[in-house]
Amino acid sequence: PGIVAAFSRIRKGLDPVEPKEEYGIAENFLYTLNGEEPSPIEVEAFNKALILHADHELNASTFTARVCVATLSDIYSGITAAIGALKGPLHGGANEAVMKMLTEIGEVENAEPYIRSKMEKKEKVMGFGHRVYKHGDPRA
Repeated sequence: PGIVAAFSRIRKGLDPVEPKEEYGIAENFLYTLNGEEPSPIEVEAFNKALILHADHELNASTFTARVCVATLSDIYSGITAAIGALKGPLHGGANEAVMKMLTEIGEVENAEPYIRSKMEKKEKVMGFGHRVYKHGDPRA
């Protein structure tokens, strides 16, 4: 997390921020990424996101890295392959699609009509379930 946060800040022309020893992983990531203390709800949301990702068995990027390295390629190639899989719109991009959807919804009162409209048009609603779960999502 520290490398990602530092890289993001450097890309924006900002100096990296030193993590705080008293912070946990989620809180420190948000702090070092944004340069300001995150709110309790931001920390709680990010902690839940990390748990959901960790609890997701063998995801596409992990699988991709393992296949690549199993060919006796080096670890750098495995990580690069995993990042490439994560970039795809049906893996890491799914989170981005959910954030876009939440921005489109805007306010709580718009959520139900928005989802109903998507379902009536048989459009994909990102963030609900996963194709590997046929009888419900055990993470829910």
